[in-house]
Amino acid sequence: MDTTKVLVVANAPGILQRVEETLAGLEVEVAIRLRDAGAAVKKQDFSVMVLYLGFEPQSTVELVASLSGELQGHPVAIVCLAPESKAPMSELEAQMRAAGAAEFIVLADYPRTQQGNDVLRRRILSAANPARRGAPVVRVLRRAAQVAGGHANLAGHLGVPHAALLRWIGGEEEPPEEAFLLAFDLVHIDLERGTGKPS
Repeated sequence: MDTTKVLVVANAPGILQRVEETLAGLEVEVAIRLRDAGAAVKKQDFSVMVLYLGFEPQSTVELVASLSGELQGHPVAIVCLAPESKAPMSELEAQMRAAGAAEFIVLADYPRTQQGNDVLRRRILSAANPARRGAPVVRVLRRAAQVAGGHANLAGHLGVPHAALLRWIGGEEEPPEEAFLLAFDLVHIDLERGTGKPS
């Protein structure tokens, strides 16, 4: 039996229902206010906090940054769930990752089917595995996605399906060597430019 403890922070009933379906069988606690989330994480030993980005953006960034800074000896992996929006997500993703989020997931990328929920579940739980999260291949792919301006742009650059790229970034599968080398080149060129940030 999986003993992963998950805190779900969301203020939208539909999102809560979707996440609870996805994480069925795990020990899940729910908070509907940001301040309750902060208090719960400090009191209990959660492996993952799933944070729906339907709250006021600045307060959400501050919560992620404060939890990442305060819990160094007792870290919780923070997974951000972005709303199903057509708006560009790259800026929001960059802010959340800079604040300390381990994962940034756009729900629109995962259909509400058994298969979609299974892939979403694996991606959320992979954030709780520090070995996967910190693997060099995963770090290079994440950095390449920042340089390219988002996961969709990187998938296009590499000529691979978006879903495959998400599995690689989630640590579920190893990318083919050719795709990894193309991503590595993007990161290398960006570092040579000396920008130090996504272009």
